[in-house]
Amino acid sequence: MLAPQFDAEQLAEPVDGWRALKHRWAAQMGLTPAHYDAQVSQWRDLWRHEPSFARLLGDPRLWQTASAGLGLGGARLLHDHVIAKPRTGLNGTIPWHQDATFWPVDRSGLSCWLPFVDVGPSGGCLDVVDGSHRWGVGAPADFIASPRSDFPDDARFVRLPARAGSIVVLDGLTWHRSSPNLDVGERPVYITLWLPPNTRYVPHHAAWHPVNEHIDVGAGA
Repeated sequence: MLAPQFDAEQLAEPVDGWRALKHRWAAQMGLTPAHYDAQVSQWRDLWRHEPSFARLLGDPRLWQTASAGLGLGGARLLHDHVIAKPRTGLNGTIPWHQDATFWPVDRSGLSCWLPFVDVGPSGGCLDVVDGSHRWGVGAPADFIASPRSDFPDDARFVRLPARAGSIVVLDGLTWHRSSPNLDVGERPVYITLWLPPNTRYVPHHAAWHPVNEHIDVGAGA
């Protein structure tokens, strides 16, 4: 985890932009903001809809962190999204899973987990299994319907509370989860998923993934 890289003033614009998008999309669905928050907790490709996210995505503090985490001279974006856990809205446990298992590519990468607010131990922060990225790729599974509970006896579970503006760098093969937010507020976190520049497209790995809608190259490219 990197200490706060962005201050409150730098995060205010994307937070305001995210809230404006939520209100607009709630109105389009004919829902009140409260009813919308009870049904929707994730928003993808925000850089396509809100200029402040495009600027944040292009900030060297973010993409250079991804590049350094990969140990390479660059990084390729898979997609971005915000995941929120509003105290009074959709706020369940996200069970144990590996991110890279569900990517339509031929190798793993990493994610940068950037909280817009302080996320304390009871605020829906990340839990990780330390060193589990070395275990390899698990079989794809519906981790919501059938959450994993079996881990090696010596597995070390670590909770990662994070300050607003910090960056948690998470290997795509690390087993992780997040618990409900028991604190006040919405707990919005901006998550960007990054791949090595030489990653190849393998659509059959995750034919259902929404990112496929925006990929205009063939399999193996």
